[in-house]
Amino acid sequence: MEHGDLPKNGEGTRNRRPTRGRAVLAAVPFGIAMGAMNGIGQGNWISGLVSGIVAAAIFAVLLVGVIGPSLDRMHRAVRAEGASLTDLSGSQKRRAQRAVNRGPVPNDDRVRRAAVGLAKHQLVEIRRARRLFNWTWPILTILFAAVAVIVTPWFAIAVVLTVGLWWFTRTQPARLQQRIALLGDPPARAAER
Repeated sequence: MEHGDLPKNGEGTRNRRPTRGRAVLAAVPFGIAMGAMNGIGQGNWISGLVSGIVAAAIFAVLLVGVIGPSLDRMHRAVRAEGASLTDLSGSQKRRAQRAVNRGPVPNDDRVRRAAVGLAKHQLVEIRRARRLFNWTWPILTILFAAVAVIVTPWFAIAVVLTVGLWWFTRTQPARLQQRIALLGDPPARAAER
């Protein structure tokens, strides 16, 4: 196994996946900031302390339980295309990501295969989340609109954001499928021209 590659059976994924210790180190400043904001906003430091601890715990669980496995799936998807993100330089990784995001098709075969793997991973992840977001974004939009009318018009910003995110999750799969087809095998692309 080369340096930086993920094992297939979940052994040794500690180097890539956020560990509990790293998650706590990232979550503590987040919890302090959230607790301070709630403490100042409500004038009650006990409430701020409790909300900070809860926010830090939720953030740490998200890091370990959601983001870590998602990163593992991304690296596996890229490797399934015969490429590895760890074998690419920083500029090659950026070119691969740019190719997924409507950029030019890379001439380098390794970068192109990495771009296909990234696009396929994003497509799987957006399809997985789409079922949840199909009802979450409309509900949040309605809630934020009600808060904007009842409490403060500043929540109109949240309404615009949730509508934008809803539109993004609805249109992203078709765009990614088009990019995967465009980034396909070089002979197929040459035949299309």
